[in-house]
This record gives sequence, C-alpha cells and structure tokens, in this order.
Amino acid sequence: MCARQRQVRRRTLSPLLLLTLCVLAAACSPDSEGDPAQHHAGDQPKAPSDLAAFDDETTRDPSQQQAWDELEALGYLAVGDDEIIPGDALVRIYDPAHAYHGPTHFTSGHAPKAFLIGMDGRILHEWEYVLPTVVDPKRRFWRRMHLFENGDALAIFEGRGGGIAKIDARSNEIWALSNNAHHDLQVMNDGSIYLLTRTIEIDPKVHRRLPIHHDRVTKLSAGGEVLAQWSILDALRDTIWESEISYRNRGDLFHVNTLEVLDGSHTGGHPAFQQGRFLLSFRVTNALAVMDPVLGKIVWYEKGPWKSQHQPSLLANGNILLFNNYGSQKQGVQKQGLPKERSRGAAKSDGGAFERGPSEILEYDPVAQEVVWRYAGTTGEKKFYSGAAGSVARLPNGNLLASLSFQGRAVEITRAGRIVWEYRAPFEIEGKVPNTPEYVRHPADFPLDWIPAKRGE
Repeated sequence: MCARQRQVRRRTLSPLLLLTLCVLAAACSPDSEGDPAQHHAGDQPKAPSDLAAFDDETTRDPSQQQAWDELEALGYLAVGDDEIIPGDALVRIYDPAHAYHGPTHFTSGHAPKAFLIGMDGRILHEWEYVLPTVVDPKRRFWRRMHLFENGDALAIFEGRGGGIAKIDARSNEIWALSNNAHHDLQVMNDGSIYLLTRTIEIDPKVHRRLPIHHDRVTKLSAGGEVLAQWSILDALRDTIWESEISYRNRGDLFHVNTLEVLDGSHTGGHPAFQQGRFLLSFRVTNALAVMDPVLGKIVWYEKGPWKSQHQPSLLANGNILLFNNYGSQKQGVQKQGLPKERSRGAAKSDGGAFERGPSEILEYDPVAQEVVWRYAGTTGEKKFYSGAAGSVARLPNGNLLASLSFQGRAVEITRAGRIVWEYRAPFEIEGKVPNTPEYVRHPADFPLDWIPAKRGE
C-alpha cells in the first residue's frame, strides 16, 4: 500500500541555521505545558466545504472520482493476519514478579467496541459506540481510544465519514465531530485535544488534477470545538526537505500516523525537540519529523533503519522509541537535520533496499544517529510482526508494552528482552484474529469506581 521510498539528497542544517531556528523558536516557545496555540493559531478553522478544493463531485472526471473514492475510503482493515487457534489461551504468559500491574484498554476490529481488562485477561468493562456519520461498515471499529479517569472515552473512527467522539462510561454520546480524524490524538492537562486530521483536496503544486490527502494537526477544546489547525504539507514547504513533497501512494503522500506534543520533560537529546513542538511519523516516506507550530515549519526530518514505522515517542533520556513494522539490518540512517559535527557517529548505510523481516522495537539516539537497543522477538516465540498499525510504549517500571495489531496480541517485554505478559484478544472475524490497533496499560491505582456493578454482585 505504501509507495517505494524516494531517494533524496542527504542534506543537513548548517550549525548557524540550526542555531538561528532554535533561538527564534525559543523566543516564542510556550511557558506552560507546551501549548503552541497560545502563540500561533496555525490555519484558521474553516467550514468543511471551504477546506476541500475540489468538493463538487459533479465536476470530477472518472479518474478523479476514483482517486477521490480511494482516498475517502482509506483506513485499516478490521481483520488481522493470523488464523484463530482453537483453545488458545488468552493470557499466554504472566510473570507477576516482573510485569507492570494495572488495567489495560484496547479496541478491536470485530466490533465498534473498546475493552478494559485485568492482568488475568478478565474483561472489567466495555464500551460500544458508532460515530453516526461513518459510512463503511468495515470501518466502524475504534482506531484509537483515550480513557479518562472517570470512564469517559475519546474514540477515533477512520474512513468515509470518520471523525472523533467523546462518550461516557455507559457509552452515551457526549459530543461527536465528523472531521476526518485519523490515527492518533493526545489529551493535554487542560483538557484540550490535539489530533491528526486530513482533507481531500486538489493541490496544483503536487498534482494538477488528482486529489491528495492534506494532513493537519488540529487542536480541539475539551468540548470538541476547533481551536486551531496546522498544515503538515505547508510545514514542509520552503524547507530543505521540500523535495519530499511528491505525488505518490495514490495521493496519500505521507500517511502521517503519529502525533506527540513534546512536553519538555526530557533531558539532553537533540536541540530540535523543544517543548510544544510536534513529533510526527510519516509512514510512506519512512521518516520521523519535528514540527514547530510557532514557526509553522518542519525543523527536523530523519530517515533511519526503519520502514513503515509507527508510534515514535520521545523518552526521558532524549532517545526515540518506535515500532519498526518492517524490521531490517540492511539500510542505515540517511543523515538529515543535524549539523555535520553531530553526524559522525551515524550508522553506515550500504545503500541497499530494505528487506522485510520481523517487526522490531527500536530505541534510537537522534544525536549519535544510531540504534542503541532493539527487540525483534525471542527464540521459540511466535513471530514478532505486524505489517500495519502496531505500537509500543515505555511503562513506568522500564518495561515495554508492544501492540502487535494484526496478530491481535500484546506483549510486555523487559529491558533484557524477556516476555513477562502476553495476551491475545478473544474475538474473531471469519476465523481470523481481529486487528487490535493499540493496547494501553494504566497504573494499578487507576480509578475504577465508575464501572457499573454487575447484577448479582
């Protein structure tokens, strides 16, 4: 589904230019919680009819309509890759002495539901809701979920008519917005919500007649009101990475799949990772990027030993943790976005193409430009692989929780590479496991008093 990676010239920011950008951004950087909307509104929110540059379907020729329909229907499949094994245990491994204890929530492609489970796999609570505007019955499952401490939940629905909704613990709708939300969101301490959205447009600078996905970062209030938007496409323009803008992948130019608002809590690391900036993942171009919403520009863009990656996150030590869908030892870092003196320790590249191997978890040092830790499964373990989606998060005790979405399972791994908890979702679609996009672990003291008591208890 992804186009082959384009070869681009290796370019770096000069030390003087990097210093200038950092000084300008620091002068405008937010004082609290990294809220860029306090200083820069980004794109002004517009009505949906104004956002689409080619919205009238009566004026489209057949090839344009076909391209439009394909983009509008884009989304992950509900069904996973693996066959169901009868009698297979739900919790395959559980080491209480080394696992991080707490409830885990996840969503599943078999139904428009989300689930909260205990360490033993027992379902503690479930939600069921469908965004009314979703058209495709195969896209009626929750792509992403955020769980609040009172049992309220945010749900992202992808595909035609997709968007975001907030529901309460009893699955009653609080508010809903059909805004083409996709992949990822982050809730801030003040209740505001940052999420990825996109529109289908004709951009003559990209292609004179075929539509593209125009990706944006959108900020919502706690009540779902659009407060600000930032164009990711425009953020690449007039930068040294502008050549990455090219018509590819049937108009899904980048397939941005991750958004993290940096909170400034890390120590050391790359100077581009300042509070309030956005860490992004571009699946189609196999790149990570940092966007400064104050400047409205991409200030760091890097390709490395990963392909079709998901869920990069900035660790406290300044390194980046990510899920590398198509693991490979063959291609090294393409040195971009660093002064020359910072690129001396970069991994060497033999210039060869990626070989699709098992998926990997990588910890990557963006200053030295090298992988400092990786995990790609253990001997005797079921193949560690998810060709699409997939996720990884560092837990407070140092363990990692990996979501192998298209195997319908989650594994908790120690730093030594030992599995201490493994779970498989107990659902199926036509004899196969469902796509379970992401498993999220909560602390042991996460409030659960909002869960309605079951009859007879």
